This record gives sequence, C-alpha cells and structure tokens, in this order.
Amino acid sequence: MLKLSQVTGILDQLRECPAGRLETQTLEFKGWCQDEKELSRVVAEATVCLANTEGGLVIVGVDDRSIGSAAIIPCPYPEITCDWFRMRIRDLTRPPVPCQVLRLSEPPFSLRGTPAADLFVIQIERKKHASGHRTSQGVSFVRTNTECRPEYYTERDDFSELLAEQLGKNALNSDTIVNAAHHRESRFPDVRQLGNRPWDHLSDMDLLRRLNRESAAPSSRVPTVAALLLFGTEKAIHSELPNAETVFADETAQNNPLTSSRTLNVIESVGCYLPQIKSHLRKMEVEVPEEVISELLFNAYIHRCYRTAGAVHISLRSDEIEIQNPGGLLGSLTVENLLHATPVYRNLLLAEAARQYGYCDKAGTGINRVYFQALAHGLDFPVMESTLDSFSVTIRTKRDKAFAMFIRDFAGTLNLRLNDLIVLRALRARLQLSVAALCKLTQRPESYMADVLSDLVKRSVIERHGDDFVLSDSTRSAIERCSEEGQLRLL
Repeated sequence: MLKLSQVTGILDQLRECPAGRLETQTLEFKGWCQDEKELSRVVAEATVCLANTEGGLVIVGVDDRSIGSAAIIPCPYPEITCDWFRMRIRDLTRPPVPCQVLRLSEPPFSLRGTPAADLFVIQIERKKHASGHRTSQGVSFVRTNTECRPEYYTERDDFSELLAEQLGKNALNSDTIVNAAHHRESRFPDVRQLGNRPWDHLSDMDLLRRLNRESAAPSSRVPTVAALLLFGTEKAIHSELPNAETVFADETAQNNPLTSSRTLNVIESVGCYLPQIKSHLRKMEVEVPEEVISELLFNAYIHRCYRTAGAVHISLRSDEIEIQNPGGLLGSLTVENLLHATPVYRNLLLAEAARQYGYCDKAGTGINRVYFQALAHGLDFPVMESTLDSFSVTIRTKRDKAFAMFIRDFAGTLNLRLNDLIVLRALRARLQLSVAALCKLTQRPESYMADVLSDLVKRSVIERHGDDFVLSDSTRSAIERCSEEGQLRLL
C-alpha cells in the first residue's frame, strides 16, 4: 500500500529542483497533455515501461521542467477520476498492467485544498509474465536511464533464456517431455548410454534453472521461456506467453475461410498442424514433401519474435501454402542472402534445445533443405518475404512432374548439390538466363558460380548460349522422356 510519507517526501523534493531531475528507474512524472486521448496513450506507455522494468510510480499532473508549486498543474479535465485511469490502463495495455490509482485529494491522503490535491499517483507492480507487457499497439517499453524506450531485440538479448519465475514444473507437459526424450534418443542413440530420465534432459540443457533469490529453496527450479515454449501446457503458455498463438486458415472453403487458433507448445503445434496440412494437400491432389512443411513450421516457431503482438499464421490456398511468423530477419540477414549467410538467432536457447532433441539439424541448414527438397520435387522456388515485423515463406504447389522424375532418376549419377539444382530448375522454368541472374538465384558471387557453371558445362548438363546459359540438349531430351513416361503411366 502506498504510504503518505512516501508521497509527501517526493513533494518536498519538488520544492528544491525540477521534477525531471527527480525521476528514477521507478519514478516517472507526467503532465496533462493536449487532450484526454494523448494522456491515455502517454500513461499506458509509462505503466508498460515501469512494469517491464522494476515497477514503480507514475505521478500525473506535474510539469517535469518546473520547480515547487509551479510544477503542480491543476487537472483541466473534470471527468477524469481514478476509475478513468484504471479503465484506460486496462484497455490500452496487453496483458493489462496491474496497478493501484489514487488521487491525493481523496483518502487516505486527503490533501484537499492544497496544490497537490489534483495529482494522481499510479502504483505499478513489476511484471509477473516472462513476456512482459505491451501497449494495445503492440509496442513493449522498458526503462533505460530514467527514459521509457521501445524494447527492441539485440543479439545479446535471448528472450528464450528468461525465467518464467511465477511457474514451476507443473507448467510443463510431462507427456510432451517423455515423447521428446524418446525422439532425442532415436535420433542420437549415444544419449541412451547416459541413462537419464526424461526430466533430466531439461536440466542438462539448462532449460530448468535455479532462481537467484535468497528466499528460493536450494532445490527449486523454474522453467525458462525456452522450456515453456517447447513443453508448456496450453494453459500455462496462454497465461505466460499470450503471443504464442497459431492461427490456421483454410482459405479454400466455399464460403468463408475456416479459421481456428490455439496456443500450443512448439512440439505439439507441429504435431497438430502438419497432419492438417497433409490432409489439405491430399484433398487438393498435390504433393509437397513432408520435410519441407515440417522444417518451415519449426522455423516459424523457433525464430519468431514472442515479444511482438501477433500469431504464427498458416494459410492454405488452392495453389499455395503460406507460413508467416512475427519478427523479421535479424542483423544483416535478408531474403537475398539467407541461403549462405551466418545465422543470427532471436531465441538461441530455444533453437539449441530443439536441435539437441533432434527436431532441427545443425545451424543454418533448414532453409537450404527446404530449397533442395522443394526444387527436387518439381516445385517452384520458395517465395520468402521479410519486413521489420514479419517473415513469411510461400510454397506454390503446382509441380513440374517431368523435372521431378528427371531428378529422381538421374540426380544420383549427376551428384547434384543445391547450387546445381537451383541452376537446373531455373533454366527449366526460364529457358535461358545470364550469369548475373543465376548468381542472384543461388545467392552466390560470380567468382564462385563461375566454377559451378563450368563444371555443369563439362558434364554436359547445361551449355552456353552466347553470354547466357541453357539446358543442354541431352538434359532437355531426358526431361522430355520423363514427361512422355509420365503420360504413358496415366493411360
């Protein structure tokens, strides 16, 4: 409960220096702004900021540049009350910031008749959710050097390493943990020799950690955000990480799209949505390698930004599948260099845990496998788009069956690598391309691609056509034979 002495102490200090110099990590002054709408926004941002840091006080009605009685400004809005502030904070923060609002003219302060009577004091608790709070516009603020600043990702800031301090082991799904342990042991047989129980793996991988508090029991461990995301119960994730949602939309429905949403852990999400996507593909009578869909789903969950207000979106259309996640590419990564650039992780602990459980392979190979499997199966190039706030991959489901059959029957003898396959698929679709165009598609420099193209020419897979390249006569003939064979099989 806020004490009178605490407030009067702050007011006493206002007589000696500008309010702005009194602000701390836990104390913020606000004026009345131009209108109630701006005041609502400013107060919501301040409460989010303090809640995400250490909690504290917001005192409304103070000019932070003035001293003494000149700093205290009468309230110009007669309709504003304590309930007004509570309602605005509740409506403009996500999840709503817990707070207590008091007016100094009312009990227990009862400073009616003094200059301070119009002041409102908002007492804010420190966040209880690992994901923290944000405004209704989806922006998270933190307190830095007495200023409230938007919270952006840095490479040193691994959100998945944070502790879900309010939770215990019962926030994790035992069945998911057991299944994940079996999956790990099947992928890495040497792990069985350790003789660990399923729960032991979490401690080994630092997914469960001790609280650094004197009051905490020595044996107490709490889950990290990574553990909660991988193994959390639906109830715990929905409470602690409300952004961790998946929206699934089948846009091929005759009338309105069939849309559903759930808040599942990563492993359960892939287990839930992968079969639904496969069922959709069978219904549309198209084929997409399961590895492509599985990799894109894990990629969306592991690399998404869980601070951003938004869900993973899975959209099924008659001719394509799109998987979109909040949070764009980081650092120097772009869709033009993603195949070969050094990976940058937003959730490093989560990514490493998924790898150690065998759900992902080594760093930086996922998109490469998606490309290789998609192109080898006769699909077009994956369409990747990245903005500041989102990343999406679209797989177009129309197949070049003759090309897929050619790769299936001859890839072993051709010993094709990803760059080779990209060149072949591009020339099959576009007939003739320059070195610059092929470099752009492979995301390799011309000095590198010179050797790749020269090798393909020597093996009579492609040939020069002036300054450009085309498929060789023998390659085109082989693909045509595959096309004719495919037609015969349909008779």
